[in-house]
Amino acid sequence: AAGASCFRWYSVLSLLLLLRLRPQTASKFTVSFLTVVPFFKVTEEVPLNGGSTQQRRRDLRQGRQTAAARSVSSPQQQGVLVEMSWGPPLEGSLTELYTLLPDGCLAVTADTRVGSQQARSVTVYRRSAGSREALLADSRRRSGSVADVLRQQQDQGLTS
Repeated sequence: AAGASCFRWYSVLSLLLLLRLRPQTASKFTVSFLTVVPFFKVTEEVPLNGGSTQQRRRDLRQGRQTAAARSVSSPQQQGVLVEMSWGPPLEGSLTELYTLLPDGCLAVTADTRVGSQQARSVTVYRRSAGSREALLADSRRRSGSVADVLRQQQDQGLTS
């Protein structure tokens, strides 16, 4: 049952259309998510290079998550590293590395742990020339409604 809930969480995240990073200050890292799910609106502000914050969980479950961010510059990692953790239900952690690629795209490498399950994903975002509304309309044309996307994932065994 815990695994099924974990996959439901990934189903919602797969509906992500846009990641918006706001201009950074020396003290905070801000990211917003745009999805085809109208009620799934998340903006996170995380202290940068010192301290942590408590905030609403990204998966919208009850409880809080702790988050901290720091700039990294090494041969293995370059960019901003955000580390999050949360308690029950579905206790886990998420580490995201935001890296600007030479072509101007943004790569986000995410290492997620929920209970005993772990996953790694790499998502590459390209700058959109269109408006938010045009992006949403195009996604709905390509993928159908939220219910259609979730039904397709269930048919593929990704949700229960």
